[in-house]
Amino acid sequence: MTHARIHHLAVGIMAIALIIAVMLALSATTVPARARTFSFNSAGSLVQQPLPSDWACAISRALSDRTFPCRDSAFR
Repeated sequence: MTHARIHHLAVGIMAIALIIAVMLALSATTVPARARTFSFNSAGSLVQQPLPSDWACAISRALSDRTFPCRDSAFR
């Protein structure tokens, strides 16, 4: 085997190992139920859940680049 071929093979193996590591890390990560915006109904269809009311205030603050207080919000 030539040096270039060995190098190419090593890079390929490292890329596969990196992909596997990322896939395992993502599969082990759990998302809190309140952060999920989609759920399944009784028929098994994917449906969008309504966002909490305090999200409207937080998004308005982010879009307007202002720091007005949100009433009863976790995003203060």
